[in-house]
Amino acid sequence: MKYRQEYYQGEAEDNGEILSIAEMVDVPLGHFDSVLLTKDTITIDPEVLEYKLYARDVGPVLTLDVSGGAGRAELVRMETVSDGSGTGPLGQPH
Repeated sequence: MKYRQEYYQGEAEDNGEILSIAEMVDVPLGHFDSVLLTKDTITIDPEVLEYKLYARDVGPVLTLDVSGGAGRAELVRMETVSDGSGTGPLGQPH
């Protein structure tokens, strides 16, 4: 499945494509199965290619910048906050 992530003609033309929903990945935080793999490109900068892996109930765990980027970003730790902390809908305090 291909989709547009962001579009402002000539300024931001980011695209995504789901390549797989059945990958495995190991990062410093641990091992994840059934991981979603996406391919991200930019129409106005065809040199940029990035793969991202997302784990269910976690989010992005690994990003690989194949070209035009910073290299590799891995999830090394995850912290949670207690229920009731933070903000409610549309940034309203609880």
